[in-house]
Amino acid sequence: MIQGLNHITIAVINLEESFDFYRKILGFHPLCKWPTGAYFLVGELWFCLIEDKERQNNPSPCYTHYAFSISQEDFPILKKKLSHFKVPCWKDNKSEGDSLYFLDPNAHKLECHVGNWRSRMSFFRETPKDGMIFLIRTIIDWAVTLTLLQKAQLVRLVGLCQPLIFGLLGFRHQLHGWHLLLPL
Repeated sequence: MIQGLNHITIAVINLEESFDFYRKILGFHPLCKWPTGAYFLVGELWFCLIEDKERQNNPSPCYTHYAFSISQEDFPILKKKLSHFKVPCWKDNKSEGDSLYFLDPNAHKLECHVGNWRSRMSFFRETPKDGMIFLIRTIIDWAVTLTLLQKAQLVRLVGLCQPLIFGLLGFRHQLHGWHLLLPL
């Protein structure tokens, strides 16, 4: 079954201009390049540019966009860089966490966001949208009902069992911030 996002490929009008934008402005790491395409790494994400004469330089009218993670420390640096290079903005941020919404040279809608799904879920648990239902529960949500002694015991137990649990389940990474998913 599906294990995750494998890669993103975007059509570009001018490969050289796009290559420079993603490498020099956004800091993507180039893997290889050929006359009509290029591959980058963004963290562990494989990101591809392919020159396509059918690509039109108009932003899509819908909300579809590609969002990339950025640290809080790097956020003001990127914001200044985008301003310096007069990169057009397509939306003002009205969501949880700092975000920049901008267009690439081919009018693809991009976002750089400080935070992740955990911070977004935490925000919405505090201020849910009308009609929002939660389909997962994190170990933190469940632990709210425990006494302090039970919480301390749980922390110790999970800390001791984590390598065994993850080894048996075949996970490659350990928990980050106690967000083990539990069924509701």
